[in-house]
Amino acid sequence: MPHPTPPNAHQITEATSTLDQLKHYLRAEPPLTDTLPLLTPLLHQDTGVPILLGDILRAAARVITQQAAHHPMDDDVRQIIHELREAAREITEWHAALGHAAPEQHVPASLRHVDHTMSHPYISTRTDGPEHTLWFETRPRYLAGGGDPRHITQALRAAGWKNHSDPDYPHVILTSPDHRHTVALEPETSSYSAWWRIQAHGYQDGWYTQFGGNIPVEILAGLTDALLQPAPATAPEIWVPLTGAGWTYERDEHCNETATHPDDILSLRRRRTVEPGEQVFWTAEATKPTGLGGQERIWHAYLDERMPPHLIAAFTRALALDEPVQRRHYDVPHTHLVTQERGPRGEQLAHAHEARLKTVRTTARKTRRTALAAQKPPAPSTNPAVPARSR
Repeated sequence: MPHPTPPNAHQITEATSTLDQLKHYLRAEPPLTDTLPLLTPLLHQDTGVPILLGDILRAAARVITQQAAHHPMDDDVRQIIHELREAAREITEWHAALGHAAPEQHVPASLRHVDHTMSHPYISTRTDGPEHTLWFETRPRYLAGGGDPRHITQALRAAGWKNHSDPDYPHVILTSPDHRHTVALEPETSSYSAWWRIQAHGYQDGWYTQFGGNIPVEILAGLTDALLQPAPATAPEIWVPLTGAGWTYERDEHCNETATHPDDILSLRRRRTVEPGEQVFWTAEATKPTGLGGQERIWHAYLDERMPPHLIAAFTRALALDEPVQRRHYDVPHTHLVTQERGPRGEQLAHAHEARLKTVRTTARKTRRTALAAQKPPAPSTNPAVPARSR
């Protein structure tokens, strides 16, 4: 069999430039009748981009494996080979999930011939990108509502977490690469109920925490981002970020501790239960007065005392921040409790999110390589042993 002619770098650059051109064209929301003919060859069951890219990644892994066969293979090379094969598997599985059908087959016949003047997507959902939405800087951030869950879920995926969700059920279940941690997002009938559940599995060192649907994802991300980092050598301060931001701190005679935001809406508590057995737990909540002497809960969080202290500290640091978050106009639980001013363009938010994911991927690779290096046995000494002198 003759050896295939290799493409040159210019040809590869032209191919990627064409795909980049297509990306920008689709972001301009062209008519559906113009879009489908472009997507059909792109997603062909045998020669589509996902199939080709998967084959390329597998072939690259095979080349590296064959080359490494003639030299000692270290853990970094093994990790690269593993990541190439995993990426190939995921992209081809995604392509298979499309059912190997052309894009036209997923669109009703009545919509395949639409007016070229159509200026809106076929189906507009909350999963659309931020480019075509007016965004508003919303303060205070802890009353801005849940926001886009992908701020958390896509970051975890970028760090190598696996998605074990049921595609026919509205939830997200993610598991860390070492199967130690699980993050579950399951919307309930009430946004005040527990939507987010985070768990560390283990008999001795397991823990559990949950958060209501109205907790801003930017605050919860303080905790989930910390899950992607190695634990620090010394435990950081938990209360100092809050008191440094002007919160009041109290400790009663039963060693219960409370920090309260200056507006009395947001608070963090560490509580001890009474007999028959003492238990310690943390709660955070945002509430507003009802006018009848009571309080209405906006969101609530429960944190297990067994959680590593640096994770609780990461959460309190996120609570203490005063930066605004981006929301749609009036897309908040209580409009009268927040102020909204025109924010950045959607394109800026999209680029910031991509930069966040890129940083997460880079950090995750560095963390994995550091962990692999720490597992390597020490290299044998190359210095010859000095024989003992005889007397």
